Amino acid sequence: MCRVIGIGDNVCDKYINQGRMFPGGQAMNFAVYCNKLGMKAAYIGVFGSDRVAAHNITVMKELGIDITRCRQIDGENGFALVDVIAGERSFIGSNKGGVLRKHPIELNPADLEYLSGFDWIHTSNNSYFDAQLYKLKDLNVPVSYDFSTSYTDEDRIHNVAPFVDMALLSCSGMESFMDTDNFSLLTQKDTVKFVTGSLADCERALEVMKQFQLIGRCHLYFSPVFGSIDPADIVEFMKENHLNGVNLQIQMHKVIWDPDRRGV
Repeated sequence: MCRVIGIGDNVCDKYINQGRMFPGGQAMNFAVYCNKLGMKAAYIGVFGSDRVAAHNITVMKELGIDITRCRQIDGENGFALVDVIAGERSFIGSNKGGVLRKHPIELNPADLEYLSGFDWIHTSNNSYFDAQLYKLKDLNVPVSYDFSTSYTDEDRIHNVAPFVDMALLSCSGMESFMDTDNFSLLTQKDTVKFVTGSLADCERALEVMKQFQLIGRCHLYFSPVFGSIDPADIVEFMKENHLNGVNLQIQMHKVIWDPDRRGV
């Protein structure tokens, strides 16, 4: 069984428009997703001492994800404030990682020995872990890094790139900068995902699929922006347009927890 670990941030996204809170964080999400896919997943991070931290810890234990190497510091756990504005998810504020920001993870020899037993390590730009990446190099374990929207930060790229094997980017609103010639290079091993917040986005995605003859050439996904569009509406759109070769991808961490549970 593949063993994977996320190192870095854990937060709760507090949706103002819903009055609900959803566990998350790039590194913790990675561990949760992999766990749901049947992998042996673990997480190293820093928890605070508030209700957000207590809820995240409880959820990870319930899922059977190993958090034995995590730290816990007295103080506020990381959180983000989210709203849906004009149909688009908008991050309107955060506490910048909470206790993690002032108490970042520093890997010790016991941590490194533990990490050497994994098949994959994942971290991110919000994990306050960049200064520790060099310690992973001698483990011979592949490392992925989620740059999110900080891919234009040249200093970060310079400091991070030498120590990672896979980089992930979030390029929302960048359609005009797309090099559409690359579509001709796609094969059945490749994947194109369309993140959609409205039916208008779905229509535009379908135009792109048809224009560049993507259906049948590669894997295709619709991924709804949580809180902006009902996934059922995307399914109806797919049915109406006979998109049998297109898949629907859900943000699992937004639905695997019961929204009515305390702390969510």
